[in-house]
Amino acid sequence: MLSVASPWEIAIKVSLGKLSIPGDVETFIKHHLAINDIELLDIRLRHVARVSDLPFHHRDPFDRLMIAQALV
Repeated sequence: MLSVASPWEIAIKVSLGKLSIPGDVETFIKHHLAINDIELLDIRLRHVARVSDLPFHHRDPFDRLMIAQALV
């Protein structure tokens, strides 16, 4: 599984010019999900709520969300 936060972060980095990928983000992500048999993990309210309980070892909001998703 791959948190939807990861492609979200990829899209942001592409738009900022910090990451270059072949083609558009959606096609790139869908292709790699398919060939690697990976399912997207949606962001749920329970994941967001779990973020509030996390210690501040990580300040990056994407990292914090992915940690919360893993714990939930």
